[in-house]
Amino acid sequence: MYLKYACNSYYRCVGHKTVVCHSDGTWSDVPSCRATYCSVDTRQYPELQPDGVKYVNDGEKVSMRCVDDWLTPYFSVVRCTDGIIRLSECCMWITTKLDGCSGTLMKRTMFTE
Repeated sequence: MYLKYACNSYYRCVGHKTVVCHSDGTWSDVPSCRATYCSVDTRQYPELQPDGVKYVNDGEKVSMRCVDDWLTPYFSVVRCTDGIIRLSECCMWITTKLDGCSGTLMKRTMFTE
């Protein structure tokens, strides 16, 4: 007999996904699920429009809207890499699409085991 484990979104399986029942009735090691995301509380960043807590998968980048002090909307590119959040300066939308915004702010977030 065996069982297959899977983790919820924003988590990855650490260890073997398949757990086997041995002939003596014991089971092989059970895997754990490790968080693979960063959380951004937009209220902690005065340059971002307050929009609650947002989640970014590890290795991904998303655009978050900046406070409207300009005639056209500006955005910050938010990246999550190994539990570290990097926010770019606020740039015009087209500049974010061309990877023209530079990272100016960094904050470590916790991965939970």
